[in-house]
Amino acid sequence: MALLSTKGKAPGVYIQEITIPGPLSPASTSNLAIVGPAQSGPLNRPTLLTNIDQFWNIFGDYIEDPYRVYAAHAVNGFFAEGGTECYFVRIGNGAAASLNLADRAGTPQTTLVVTALQEGSPAAATTVRVDDASLATTTVQKAEATMAGLSATISATAADKKSITVTAAGDLANFGPGDTVHLDDGTHQENPVIASINGTTVNLAAAMTNSYTSGTMVYLDPSKKSVNVANAAALANFAPGDSVHLDDGTHG
Repeated sequence: MALLSTKGKAPGVYIQEITIPGPLSPASTSNLAIVGPAQSGPLNRPTLLTNIDQFWNIFGDYIEDPYRVYAAHAVNGFFAEGGTECYFVRIGNGAAASLNLADRAGTPQTTLVVTALQEGSPAAATTVRVDDASLATTTVQKAEATMAGLSATISATAADKKSITVTAAGDLANFGPGDTVHLDDGTHQENPVIASINGTTVNLAAAMTNSYTSGTMVYLDPSKKSVNVANAAALANFAPGDSVHLDDGTHG
C-alpha cells in the first residue's frame, strides 16, 4: 500500500493500491559447468551429467600422472555435495590416430580411412589388417547336356506342298509329330507343323506357300520356351528352377 500526494485536491486522505513486483527468484545453485582435461570422452563438446558414475563411464578416472588434474575431483565433489546437473567439457590437444589405405592401381588412390574412436597413444598403437578379397562371385556349373541336332537338309518338296524330303533320315531322329519347324532356302521362309514322318519324308499338317528343293529345316519352338537334348540321361542333374546357359557357338 502507498500514500499519494493530495496537493491540489480537497482536504482528506486518498488511498490508492498499486501492485509491486515480488522478490526475485534466486538462481539455481545445483547446476554447474566444468571445463578441464580428462582421460577419455568427447573433446570440446558439453556433456550433461546427472551423477558421478556417468563421468567415470564417459571421461575415465582421476588423472595423477604426469601431474594431478583436479577436473575429476571437482565433478565428484559437486555431486557429493548434492549437485544434480553438471555440464562437463573435456579439453585437450590429443588427436585421434588415423591411417589412409590405398588401392593397388598404378597410381594408388586412398580408398579407405581408418580413424580411432579415442585420442592418445593407446589408439595410435592399434594395428589394421587388410586381407585380399573379391567382390565377384560365380556359380559352379552343375551339369551339361548337348542339344539335339535338330536340323535337316531339304532335297525336295511334294507337288501339293504338303511334304518335304530330307537328305538323311538320321537327321529326323529328334523331330516328331506336332513339332513346328522353320524352313529356309535363303529366299523363302515359313514355319509349318509336322503331321508325321516316314523315312526321309516329312508330312505337314497344312500345305506350304513355297516349294523347297534346297535349304534347311530346323526345330522351332514358337514360344521359345523349350529345347531338346541329345541324351535324356544328361538331364538327371537338372531340376526345375535351375538357370541354364544355351550356346550354339554363335548365340549364347
